[in-house]
Parts: sequence; C-alpha cells; structure tokens
Amino acid sequence: MWRIKGGAKNGNNGHRFIWEKEALKLYIILMWLLSPVLWGYTRIIGRKFANERYIRQRLGRCRDYPKADIWLHAASVGEARGLSPLIRGLKARYPHKRFLITTNTVTGAKIVEQQICVPHAFLPIDWLSATRNFLDQCQPECALIMETEIWPVLYAELDKRGVPLLIVNGRLSSRSEAHLRWLQNLYRETLDHVTAVLARSDVDKQRFIHQGAAPERVYAVGNIKFGSVRHKDLSPLAELTRPYVLAASTHEDEEAQLLRLWEVLRLEEKPLLVIAPRHPHRADHILKICRARGVEVSVRSKKQPITPRTELYLADTLGELEPLMVDALVVFMGGSLVDHGGHNILEPALLGKAMVFGPFMTNFSEEARIFTQHHAAIQVLDADALADAMQSLLANKAQREALGQRAQKLINEHADVVERYVARISQLCALTESRM
Repeated sequence: MWRIKGGAKNGNNGHRFIWEKEALKLYIILMWLLSPVLWGYTRIIGRKFANERYIRQRLGRCRDYPKADIWLHAASVGEARGLSPLIRGLKARYPHKRFLITTNTVTGAKIVEQQICVPHAFLPIDWLSATRNFLDQCQPECALIMETEIWPVLYAELDKRGVPLLIVNGRLSSRSEAHLRWLQNLYRETLDHVTAVLARSDVDKQRFIHQGAAPERVYAVGNIKFGSVRHKDLSPLAELTRPYVLAASTHEDEEAQLLRLWEVLRLEEKPLLVIAPRHPHRADHILKICRARGVEVSVRSKKQPITPRTELYLADTLGELEPLMVDALVVFMGGSLVDHGGHNILEPALLGKAMVFGPFMTNFSEEARIFTQHHAAIQVLDADALADAMQSLLANKAQREALGQRAQKLINEHADVVERYVARISQLCALTESRM
C-alpha cells in the first residue's frame, strides 16, 4: 500500500490523520469486498449497452490506454458536455499536447465521441491495480476532474506520482453535503490529495472548504458550463412545421404530469407538445401512458410523420435536443418536476428561449438561482403551477420574448469563463507550451 499523507497540505493534526488513514483503509477493504459485484455488474452493462472495450477498461485489464499529457475526466453526459469548451480553450493554448477524456458511462462516451474530437477511454473502477495500470500507460502531466467525482485510490495514486490534480467546475449541492457526512473522514483525506479546487461559485467554494479542502487551495472561477454553449448554425427539424412546446430531458412520471396539464390549457389553438425523454429507451413506457389517455402520438425513431391529428411528438433519439429547441415557443426542462436534480438550462438560454423548470434543480441550483434572480426563467413548485406558467406564456408572445432575451443576455455576460479556467489551470499545473 502507498504512503498516506498526514495532512501536510492543510495542517491536519495527528488525531485527524489516524482516523482519515483508517477511513482510507476501510474504503480499500470495502472495494475489495465489492469486487465480485462490481465485476459482474460491469460485464452485464458492457454486454447489454456497450462492448468488450468497456469491460476491459472499466475492469482495468486494458493494455492500450492512450498516452495523454492532459487527462480530463467526466462522469457522464452532463459533465462531458461541460468539458467541450474547456477542451477548446486548452487545445488553443496547447496545440501540441495530447488529450484524453475518460467517462464512467456509455452515454458519456457517446457524447465525447460525437461532439468532442479527443481520444476517449472508460475510467477503471477505483481499485489500486486497475488505477496503476491506467496511470502507467497514460502518464498524464496533469489530471482535471469535472465537478464532484471523488475517487480515493485514484487521487492518492496521482498525488504519489506528483501529478497535479484539479477539480474543475467543482460543485457540491446541499444534497451532496448531506450524503458526505457519514464519509467525512474519507472525503477530507481524499481532498488532501487535490492540488486545487476550481469551484463554479462562491457557494460551492465554501462547501468544499467545509468538507475539508484547504481554503488557500479553493478558487471560485465561475461556471464552465456557461462557456459550453456557443452560437451555432442550428437548423430546426424539418418535421416540426407546427408551433410547439418542448419538454426536454424528461424523467419517469413527468410525462404523465405534462399530459394532464396539457389537457387543462385554455388556448384558442393548442400547440404541439414535443417530449424528448432523458432516456430514449423509456419510449415504450411513455407510449403506454399516451395510449391510456387517448393521446395521438407520432414517434421520431419510427419516422412517423406529424399529422394534423398529432397531439404529441415523441422525440426518442439522442443528439437532437438543440435542434428541437430552435423553434420551440417554450422549453420546459425535465428532471425538475420529480426529484432528479434538473438538467442544463444553458442551451435554451443561448437560443433565447422562454424557459420553465420545476422545484428540483439541485444539480443546477446555481444556474437556476442566477436565471430566476434575473427574471430570465420561471421556476414553478408543481404541475399546477407549471400549467399556469404555460397558459400565461403561450397566451403572451411579448412575455415569452422578454424572458428569452434576458436569458440570452446572461449567457453573453459570461463569455470569458473559459479563458479564466485555462489561465488558472496553466498556472497551477505549470504546463509548458511544448509537449513534455
């Protein structure tokens, strides 16, 4: 086992160090005990949704990980999308460096492969042998971990090798803090291996400090996801010729609530409702709900046309959310009427769309706070309030346009966030222009 530091970076006393050392030992033992379960789960996921590469890389049995000067890790879809502007900024600054992005999930990998032109690998499970195999092959100059990913074995091994490790766009929600209370000693020890935390806000900065990060190593840099959206030459989907409202990234039970509120809207001409579920494989379940309510549905994956009788268009495809937003009258962001933490509201904001979301925006609480504070989005408490908001917005074009314009203005005001991150990373990691 590697040498565990006794808190030299943040002045931990001996008593705390004893407990933190024991916490790390217990974590390693727990991961060893869970090995059969993790092994079996990885093989099931790989065979069902991915391929042999996923299985080999997640289990740390890969012998051909790409070498990387700058290694970035994003857990899944949201974090991977957030990496896109940072990659652009770093590539512009360091054109000769080799980059690698790792993810935990297959959906995250698809985003990297489709939208970011950088080699991809799956991050190994946090076992010591798997981690060492990965780092021996990649040999990174620095490691940039997005948002909240904390892996004790990986972080300690990076520290042992002298590889600068930064948490980028660091965020800790109040819910994350609550979950971390029973792991506080382990979390403190793990944070001690981090070179610096680049937090997305002052609130997140204070939460990291409260969890044990040294104050002098935590910086509030801004929300990198504000840089993840940029003006694109997007075209609307040709099939959508009727006025429509988009319900984006919906989760279970949200579709049923949307259908109920759609029935009570009092409009001279009701627009088409377009639902783009977060997980397209739920399409059959959504269709059952629609049929039970007698709703006329057209399904995009089946290439079914939108007819004058179509009431709902089910966009059960990946990678088309932004084109779906282009001509939407209003965008409702899913994962927020049910407790899933919400989803990214920046894409519709950039497009100047009137946005509505529910009370559960834990994963995007800072963005939700900023947009509602500036009257650039509407947050509702429940489905009844959502119905009222939709009724008002759909009946008032001027209100919709004003809401969208304020949202777009907010995005434009954060245009330099990528430059701030690149400058801070360059300073803390002591990166050179040429490849080492």
